[in-house]
Amino acid sequence: MCTGVERVCEAKLLGVFFKNNLKTNSHASYVLRMCSQRLYLLKQLRDQGLSIKQLDIVFQSIIITRLAHAAPACSIFVSKEQEGKIYGFLRRSFRYGVSQQM
Repeated sequence: MCTGVERVCEAKLLGVFFKNNLKTNSHASYVLRMCSQRLYLLKQLRDQGLSIKQLDIVFQSIIITRLAHAAPACSIFVSKEQEGKIYGFLRRSFRYGVSQQM
């Protein structure tokens, strides 16, 4: 047995939160909170006159890249509920007019 090693229920590794049961729900919640804050920034830019094309470039840069980070490795561990929240967030982004694609 290793001495001096603390046992934890959740750890952040390379920007991804993992639980001891390999569920990534806390990671998905964290990313959605971060993306919601960024969506607010995009709405401010939209209100200041940025075109939809420019907004979409920024959207792809600051939101889609964050959602896609570690997706290939973590997507199989995301619950259907969290998946629904992610798709809801993307629909909301499209409805707000900050993204050209849904």
